Amino acid sequence: MKNLSLYLLSLLILFNFDKVKSNEFNFFADFSYGFGLSDNDEALDNSGVTGITADTLMHEAFDTIGGSVGASYHDFFLRVGYESSNGLDTSGTFTTASGTATIQEATLDLTNWSFNLGKFFNVNESFRLYPQAGIGIASIDVPQILTTTNAVAVRASESNNVSWSLGFGGDYKFFENFSTFVEYNYSDYGQAALKEPDNENRFDSEDLKNHAIKLGIRYNF
Repeated sequence: MKNLSLYLLSLLILFNFDKVKSNEFNFFADFSYGFGLSDNDEALDNSGVTGITADTLMHEAFDTIGGSVGASYHDFFLRVGYESSNGLDTSGTFTTASGTATIQEATLDLTNWSFNLGKFFNVNESFRLYPQAGIGIASIDVPQILTTTNAVAVRASESNNVSWSLGFGGDYKFFENFSTFVEYNYSDYGQAALKEPDNENRFDSEDLKNHAIKLGIRYNF
């Protein structure tokens, strides 16, 4: 009788563990492509460095590629994500006391690692919606930026900032383990460092921000 009780207890434990594993705790991984909906006019703006009365570097809308791995429990999820810019370009003018010059287009390098928290809301067996919020570390590499006369406007520099984002999305399962998803994300990557050509003075600059739509494929383990 004792052995039978232990056997029944073992079956009960295994049954409940399998239920939790399959229905409550799940893993997923995804790959995405994102494109900006609005540009970052005057994203880098100097407000009075010695010898310079004003300068503006405008960032055009840019796109990103990235991916994430995550786990969900009772539909709450944590994602660890990575994204890299694919065309974050500068354009605009550089104004000093001696006049205004047009800068040559240059490509900045932006990468971002993030932790995102959210919750899945199941609409039906195949479709679900989710809000999410994230915090991370963004690295922004600014190359040497030249005017059209080849004068150095900005020295090369790098910034590592705390980034944050808010967004929402939805995914649709089209195979047993595969789903496609669409997300909207507002991201703030912090300030990019700009340095004067002749010294280490850093320009005052505004935060680099982006509104983006992401399209991707998700694999659910």
